[in-house]
Amino acid sequence: MQILTIKGVEEAVNECVRSTPQHGNSLSPDATALAEIYGFMIYSKAVTIDFTSFVEKGIYGEQHLNAIEKYYSLANS
Repeated sequence: MQILTIKGVEEAVNECVRSTPQHGNSLSPDATALAEIYGFMIYSKAVTIDFTSFVEKGIYGEQHLNAIEKYYSLANS
């Protein structure tokens, strides 16, 4: 089980945006994946989520998992 906090996801988005180039007017694929998680948390007013259960249910995929693994711990260490 991997519990993510909204503050942690926000910091991961910011870290990703700072460290990866944009694609024209779009965010990088990793930043987009993190922003999708962050947007869901805002919309559902969730302070934390069990990220593992979302992956197991197929709600979030490989891109989301890779982005979390890359940037969540970097931003929250």
